[in-house]
Amino acid sequence: MLWITDDNFFADRKWAVGVLEAIIASDIKYKFVIQARYEVGFDDEMLELLKKAGFVQLAMGIEFLEDEAFESNDKNCTYDDIVRSVENIKAHGLSVRGLFIVGADNHKKGVGKRLADFVIKYDITGVLIQSMYFIPGTKAYETHKDKLIHTDWSKYNGNVVHYPELISPAELQKEIIIASKTIYSPKRLVTETIKRRGIERVLFFGEFFWQWDVRRKLAKEIKFLKLTSRKM
Repeated sequence: MLWITDDNFFADRKWAVGVLEAIIASDIKYKFVIQARYEVGFDDEMLELLKKAGFVQLAMGIEFLEDEAFESNDKNCTYDDIVRSVENIKAHGLSVRGLFIVGADNHKKGVGKRLADFVIKYDITGVLIQSMYFIPGTKAYETHKDKLIHTDWSKYNGNVVHYPELISPAELQKEIIIASKTIYSPKRLVTETIKRRGIERVLFFGEFFWQWDVRRKLAKEIKFLKLTSRKM
């Protein structure tokens, strides 16, 4: 299996089509995973080429599940767009791995359950859940730098690092854990192992234990987050 980690392989459509056609012509026998924006889910020709070239999964930057969060973060996307994209990708025989972000200004208690429910309902085959983080020099950093808990960049790896509007940092960290624990529960390990075939079965099995380690590390940070006080 080969994971192509280009953040947006499809940014230059003509080039992407050329690469896929070359892979098909060369008769390379790999199972590919690729990162993508949601728009590729509306490109039937591209999805057909991906399938023919041996691609099995798209790691999609879904990010949020609320129209308010998309709008406030300048994302030209809606919840309905995401659903339609996911369903069309799956209709072409490809699976979707969801890359999610929590910590938007409208997020509150329950965001973890909402995320997990979406993943299970739409049969998302794997997840990466990150709390919002802010890189100096970006618009998001300028609008949120007064909300940062710290600038210990080594912790900008999934941990909550800012003060959300409607939930405490510690509670938001717990929401990430809730989502992971629900998606990768022992019960789902059994059902997914039975349901999945081939490489996807192996991937889910591996992610079950990886997510367990992620939750362990997130839980260790909660004590620190509880001691933080909102900057005024």
